[in-house]
Amino acid sequence: MLAHLTSPSVCVIDDDKMEYEPIQNALSLMRVACFHVKGNCRSNIPRRPFSGLRVVFTDLYLTGSVGKDAASHTAKVFASVVPERTGPVVVVIWSKHTDDVPGNDTVTEAQLFKTTLLAAYPYFSDKLVFIEMEKPKLPDRPSTAKWVRKLQADIKAALSRVPAFDVLVAWESLVRDAAVQVTEGLTALSMPANSGAGDVAPVLDESLRLSLRLLVREQGGPACSPRFASKHLVTVLGQCLVDHLEHMPEQKRLAPHGKWLSDQTGLPKSAGIAPGINGFLLSAESGDGSIPFRPGAVYRLARAAKFKSLFGVSPEALLPSCYSGKQAKFEQWKAAYVPAPVLVEISPVCDVHQGKRLNAILLGGLVFPSGARDNLKRSDSIEVLPSFSLRWAGGGFASQPAFLVCFSRLKTTLPCSREPNWLLPWFRIRELPTASLRNWHSSHAARVGFVSL
Repeated sequence: MLAHLTSPSVCVIDDDKMEYEPIQNALSLMRVACFHVKGNCRSNIPRRPFSGLRVVFTDLYLTGSVGKDAASHTAKVFASVVPERTGPVVVVIWSKHTDDVPGNDTVTEAQLFKTTLLAAYPYFSDKLVFIEMEKPKLPDRPSTAKWVRKLQADIKAALSRVPAFDVLVAWESLVRDAAVQVTEGLTALSMPANSGAGDVAPVLDESLRLSLRLLVREQGGPACSPRFASKHLVTVLGQCLVDHLEHMPEQKRLAPHGKWLSDQTGLPKSAGIAPGINGFLLSAESGDGSIPFRPGAVYRLARAAKFKSLFGVSPEALLPSCYSGKQAKFEQWKAAYVPAPVLVEISPVCDVHQGKRLNAILLGGLVFPSGARDNLKRSDSIEVLPSFSLRWAGGGFASQPAFLVCFSRLKTTLPCSREPNWLLPWFRIRELPTASLRNWHSSHAARVGFVSL
């Protein structure tokens, strides 16, 4: 249990007790928990980095050295504290020697630390924002009480310079608070009304275990196995988390940023980050194998000829119906953007979890590289999802920005008890995009035609 409670968001790196205690006290009065790392010797450096750090206050002199030696040592300590896979992190350089120029050098100690850190650990270059905060030298340092009060104001002023980070950290705080509300609500619902004060601990543990087992059964079905139970629990608790997030009073934390967040001046019509964001919004890993033909699953084919045997048309024969450019350039377009034929499962989720599905419902489609979108033909019989970063390479199709095209006339069903070996799970379309495909296809299936004179 304790292993899950070891990730505060703030760290102070400083070897001088007379200096790190005041900033720890200031953070404590602001209700902020932090790690402290002395960093002056190997025994005072953590064995592995702390995940989830968002703010690091660091001194520049952690040993008796100065200049390049001091910068190199502090950079090593920093890399031991902050993990490679991180971001964003605000690095507050809090030192008496920020503006000092060591020896015959031409840059300050602060600049030397930044360049040394990014040269030695280039993976930090697009994840850190550096700001500086004054640390007064003796004898100009105020009393401890006054200094703690000043530090609180200095910390707030320093961090106000990075409003985008503040929004993201506020969002993380909202998620944490929503998760706490989920566990508190589940505890309140699980606790028997007639339990006595003397047996709260054992009764509550047993009641919570019963509630969690019920959630797993309802999410995963009565045949849920130990291997997939935790996956089902995460899924159902995640749905509860979203419900709490939607009803949390976010205004207090995010409202101060409303003005610049709503400013549309100079915004581009399209953003380069769109495929990456869509990659998370629209797609997920294919699954853990707990459910054959999971709704939204996208399959490649082990044998390309199987596509034609299922639908009576080859993937190549579908390409002219997808192309809207000049006919003279069709062959060039076809060669440049070779699609991957796929099948997409669109069964209703409720039928799957209630055990009522007898057959998997599969639509035929093509996954194109995103560059093909410029010459893509639009028609009622074709549904096109937004471009997204496809994070999983497969069958000669590289990990790249891509989009999915589904054809209303290409539908088949297969027994849902077992996935045949000629279907290769690739990735999964998330629930809402899958529901959109299902509704689109249903509207085509329900279209009525009649003859009149």
